Amino acid sequence: MQDQKFKCISCSIFKDILEAVKRKNDINIELTYISSMLHMFPQKLEKSLSKKLDDIKEDEKILLLFGDCHPHMNEMEVDNKIVRMPGINCIEILLEKDEYRRLRKEGAFFLLSEWTHRWREVFMEELGLSEEVAKGFFNDCHTKLIYLDTKVSEIPVKILDDISNFTGLPYEILEIDLEVISTRVKDLINNFSNTPDGIEREQTV
Repeated sequence: MQDQKFKCISCSIFKDILEAVKRKNDINIELTYISSMLHMFPQKLEKSLSKKLDDIKEDEKILLLFGDCHPHMNEMEVDNKIVRMPGINCIEILLEKDEYRRLRKEGAFFLLSEWTHRWREVFMEELGLSEEVAKGFFNDCHTKLIYLDTKVSEIPVKILDDISNFTGLPYEILEIDLEVISTRVKDLINNFSNTPDGIEREQTV
């Protein structure tokens, strides 16, 4: 493992989380990020991510930390070279799968720190939502907001109050265990190191 170079290319939504995980676990991995705002423009995201993958070196192995954020995400994986963290989106990557599914069934709309602080840019500028339209949209599709507290940064209570007023939904704070993503990152690195043919993938029928 000492001779192998590992790099994680991640959505910036995970930046504070990954930096904390790396420090706490002393994981020897290079972290690089792509702006989470490109999630609004899948073609631009695909182009930006493809450019970074084109620049990787022969002795590097890459972990991709993205959900199904553009239509060809799965095609970017290369056996024994590039692997993506399992999960359809950033929330499923951070939570245990059963908990994620339960909260989705309850009608939760999830908030992470970066987009919480940029909510006006996301909801009003990018999505073009007025307060009236937002209240109708969110109440038709969701029952509550859930802010995922990673303990990496302070809970932005005033901002959450503003988002709650804008959407018409109450919010809850859910403390998440960073050991979930820590274990997943370490397991992927170990599989890269110890499996000659790369990550063992589940076969689907």
